[in-house]
Amino acid sequence: MSLLSPWGAKGSRVRLLSTMTMLVALAAASRLLLQWIPNVSLVVTLTCVSGILFGVVGGVTVGGLSMLVSDLFIGPGPWTLFGFLFMGLVGGAAGMLWRGRVASRLELGILGFLLTLLFDVGTSLSSMTLLFGVPWHVTILALFLPVTVGSIPYPFGPVHELSNAILLSALAPRIVREAGRIVG
Repeated sequence: MSLLSPWGAKGSRVRLLSTMTMLVALAAASRLLLQWIPNVSLVVTLTCVSGILFGVVGGVTVGGLSMLVSDLFIGPGPWTLFGFLFMGLVGGAAGMLWRGRVASRLELGILGFLLTLLFDVGTSLSSMTLLFGVPWHVTILALFLPVTVGSIPYPFGPVHELSNAILLSALAPRIVREAGRIVG
């Protein structure tokens, strides 16, 4: 079983590709359906599941394509490239960390939090600082300070990190087990 190749797993290439395609579709659909609850979706969870099941290449592929496909519906722009790259990085990291071993729910939660933090900081700095010239320290502060949505203060960054930690630790073990049966 290769760390880098999703083809090292048992099962046919058709089953591997169809499972990866299904995970991309589910992740993109969750982002679209849950866009009304800011920063809550299954993208990180399904990207990490892909890394666990298929290794670095599978995690990078599912993570990147999930963001690309969902952005085509939400509204693509120059930020699409950064979302694609950083979610691919999350999937690749999950493949390096967890491929071929069972992680505890606590480990999944903690590293899910940290991988989401990496994604948020990376995409925020790239988009806001590189594209729009916002100073990096303002970008980081804005990520963690609550922003008023309507009349409710909403902390976008912390909600994203915590929701992904909870979703990954709660759902990933079962999804990995069931998808692993399909792939073989």
